[in-house]
Amino acid sequence: MFGATGYGMPGGVWAPKAIVEIIQFNGDGTLTVPAATVANRAGDGQVVASPPNGVGSYALDAGCTGTLVFHNGPSFNIAAAPKGDELWMIQTNPNNVLQGSAKRVAR
Repeated sequence: MFGATGYGMPGGVWAPKAIVEIIQFNGDGTLTVPAATVANRAGDGQVVASPPNGVGSYALDAGCTGTLVFHNGPSFNIAAAPKGDELWMIQTNPNNVLQGSAKRVAR
């Protein structure tokens, strides 16, 4: 489960945004997103559920830091807890200040 808050600058104006999503790390450097909801106060400020099955990739080094990229979407620098039960992410795309964390949940 991933949750993040921050700001983005669509259209040249800073606006708050928030994201809650489920990220499934497949263990082979790929990931899928079964569900996500995004709230962004830019434009009409609607809360939007993203279509399921988004995809991306991630890489972690021996020091538990790395990168995560959603295909056709944002990029993040990441840091993982040694046991892999928590992950911290900060968006690296220009004109964004967004950070959040993910926690492993049992099925």
